[in-house]
Amino acid sequence: NAGISADQGREVVGKDKVAAMASELNSDEDSILNGLKEALPQLIDNSSKSGSLLDNPGDLLNLAKSLF
Repeated sequence: NAGISADQGREVVGKDKVAAMASELNSDEDSILNGLKEALPQLIDNSSKSGSLLDNPGDLLNLAKSLF
């Protein structure tokens, strides 16, 4: 899967949530976004058994919940 940029990660998660995660983890927003940028493609790969998250919509919902 193609990676995402830090700006795309901020858009998807939301600026307020990124700031809250950074504060909670005693980190900075750039580190949080870089971690998300690295983890998201792997998370999607591991969650799509047949190459598509749409084969089982429940998996897509669980994936989204795990991010927040």
